[in-house]
Amino acid sequence: MPDFRAPGMSAPRRVFARRAVFFLAASVVILLATILVVKLLPDNKTVVTMHTDTLAGGIVDGAAVVLNGAEVGTVTSLTKVSPGKYEIALAIDNKFLGKPGLLSSATLVSYAPKNLFGIAAVVLKSQPGGDPIGNGDDFYPDQPVDATLTTLLRNLNDLQTDAFAPYMGDILRSANQATMGLLPIIGVLGKLASDIADTQKIPTAKSLPRFKELIARLRDTTGLVFPSLVSLVHWDAPQQPGYVEKQHRGLSYVSTTTMEDVGNLLSNKELGGVLVVAPTGVQLLDRIMKTFPEARKNGIQIATLIDRINAALRPGPQGPVMTVDVVLAGIPGVAAALGIGGKR
Repeated sequence: MPDFRAPGMSAPRRVFARRAVFFLAASVVILLATILVVKLLPDNKTVVTMHTDTLAGGIVDGAAVVLNGAEVGTVTSLTKVSPGKYEIALAIDNKFLGKPGLLSSATLVSYAPKNLFGIAAVVLKSQPGGDPIGNGDDFYPDQPVDATLTTLLRNLNDLQTDAFAPYMGDILRSANQATMGLLPIIGVLGKLASDIADTQKIPTAKSLPRFKELIARLRDTTGLVFPSLVSLVHWDAPQQPGYVEKQHRGLSYVSTTTMEDVGNLLSNKELGGVLVVAPTGVQLLDRIMKTFPEARKNGIQIATLIDRINAALRPGPQGPVMTVDVVLAGIPGVAAALGIGGKR
């Protein structure tokens, strides 16, 4: 067999084999010692077993555990005890549990994304009260709220399948019918607006001030009407004792006795008696009209005369006084004696 030893390595083959065995043995011893030391070192984690009836999608071994918004540990194991029963081991770093009361039997649990990518996590939220939970304890929280992205997508699929797909066609069909029914009204309004724009003769510079004046008058009118409405609303007569009974008796009297008398007055018998006298009355009025043919004109003249007399009479300290203009153009002596110095 050829000798492959390099120059300077004159040790026999047995020596190299012994050295290899020693090296392998030392490596095994160091590895075992390392494992033993790691096992003997105290674990700096609090492991809690959470018992729940629900398990959200995305919660697997290694999923994050978030306490009050901070990631504090991981899920180390998931066990399905029975149908609908789960045990989830939560390993929480002790450095996040320095403050008492952070983890107790009152802690709320939910399944929710821990970041914007939708990675699911077990989210814990501390609550006051409850018994403290330590390493190795069992945790029985209330029903966890499932807000994971998987559940959201599943709910959206159910909504599409159960709501939108069966009924959206009918909704769109009804909306189309309603829109088509409104189209004639919209067309009429558009045509009316177009006609108004085409037939408008007053420029906007003149029409706007008129609209402004109209609105101002409407405001004043409203101000005058509102007090009457307020007075009507605050009318306290119906609140007086016995008003309702009096109103009922009055309406009953009108609807029975008064209406019955009016009906008898307008009956065929009463009107028939009036019709007998009607021709004589017509002839009498006709004779009066022929006797005084200018009665309307005379009445107008008399009314005008009375208005002029009333205008000439002015109120005075001892009663009405008539103002009279006297023309003294031809009697200058009288004018000078009266001291008016004019023609009147």
